[in-house]
Amino acid sequence: MDGAGITKEKLGLSTIWLTGVDQPGILKDLAIRLDELKANVIIIKNRGDKYFELRVVVKGLSAENKKVLSGELDNDRRFSQTLVV
Repeated sequence: MDGAGITKEKLGLSTIWLTGVDQPGILKDLAIRLDELKANVIIIKNRGDKYFELRVVVKGLSAENKKVLSGELDNDRRFSQTLVV
């Protein structure tokens, strides 16, 4: 929170962190799923070549949809680590 009391929760922002072995279709699949959940992608940052570290900031992901997405990503074997906050 900054001095004005602005938080990512008040702004309706969520962050998704994913790591794993890079392969085609990962970003596309994530974007399609976020669209289905009515979340708007604000920022995408990726580091890596053979292995990736992906950070996606989205707006409009409800608390319930965060739980659903987190469970789906945890069960996706393409990701070695996942976090939705």
